[in-house]
Amino acid sequence: MSRAGTSSTRSSSLMNTSVMATPSSSGSGLKTHRRASSASVSGASSSSPSSSATALPLSLVYGVSFRARAMSASLSNRGRARFVLSTHSLREANEVHVLEVGEHATTAQPSLKRIGVFAHRPEIWHLAPSPTHSDLLFTTSNRVDGEISSTETALFRMDGNKKRLVSVLQLDQPSGTEFVSVTWQPQQQESWQVVAMCKDRLTLWDLNVGQSSSATMSSELTDDPSSTRRLSLCAGLWDPHFDSLFVSVGSTGVQLWDWRIKDGKSMTNSLATQDCLRSLDINPVRPHQLVSGSDGGTLEWWDTRHLNKPTHSLAAHTHWIWNVLYHPTREQYVLSSGSDTAVNLWDVRSISSSSVSTSSIHSLNRDRSLVKSYADHNDSVYGLAWSRATADSWLFASLSYDGRFVINEAAH
Repeated sequence: MSRAGTSSTRSSSLMNTSVMATPSSSGSGLKTHRRASSASVSGASSSSPSSSATALPLSLVYGVSFRARAMSASLSNRGRARFVLSTHSLREANEVHVLEVGEHATTAQPSLKRIGVFAHRPEIWHLAPSPTHSDLLFTTSNRVDGEISSTETALFRMDGNKKRLVSVLQLDQPSGTEFVSVTWQPQQQESWQVVAMCKDRLTLWDLNVGQSSSATMSSELTDDPSSTRRLSLCAGLWDPHFDSLFVSVGSTGVQLWDWRIKDGKSMTNSLATQDCLRSLDINPVRPHQLVSGSDGGTLEWWDTRHLNKPTHSLAAHTHWIWNVLYHPTREQYVLSSGSDTAVNLWDVRSISSSSVSTSSIHSLNRDRSLVKSYADHNDSVYGLAWSRATADSWLFASLSYDGRFVINEAAH
């Protein structure tokens, strides 16, 4: 992928470059057009995508000029598939890009519409768009001042008219630790609570967003002080089925946290895996069920009521798994991505239809479970997200470290 020279030149050209989909000359393949700004889109043939047994080919490609690792679907926009991604440069000025899937005005081909590009100085490690307000966005970033490095988590309002991020508030980092990510509270019409996950603890924050915005830490959960293990958290999610529970994964397996318990015993740890777990997702349909991705390239399915061992496992990747995602409504379909550059779609209906067994770990057959492996990337795939648009629920986006962003339609 071509790179632009300086950030100022790149930003200007990106804002003035049209982004459109063009059918390939053969009518069945994909054709990618490169522009000086490195923004590009490749589209499918003239046939429109449908919900047939096998999805029609669709691949939209977009590039940023710096490395990237943070990306998320917009949770508040259900009309169109919209995604937010950001760059990850230590010394250059970084950016947040908002993209939306639509149709080109003249060709009616699938296209990407760039909603906005917003400057953000520190390198961004994690993004968390608000589930109820499309203009609000949390970033977790790494700021370097001389030889001193520190993480910070801040809430911004995306000002589309002025094309800038307006600072709303910043969370105070607890001493002796670092922020990892932020998760908004689900199931709320007005979501004003977030969990800021640190390396070794969880912090619950009440947000007051208005003319005088503020954030108050209302609760903090830590590991049992008598524990001899060292807790290092990598990813976490608020349980959508039980609003008092939060699930995390890290160096010591799966952790189940309960906000109702405040005496240091709030966390149940699985301790059932030798590999570090870097990703997880909670089954959107069935309570107590989750899937995790490990440094060993294995996907593991868990019952949170019995964390002594996973119920199922699958040899999914040849290197670290950075993302694993259930389809938002079809639990039998699972996406995963890793440092091996692969994005894999799995059909695990054998797990979805079976009763949970805790007596032994069932190994899934890789060849039978693999629906498709997408080879769109040449670098570690750090970002992965399903579309949350009602009409485009089978679209998903992936982002690799070299700045390549791809939207595909899942075969189903």
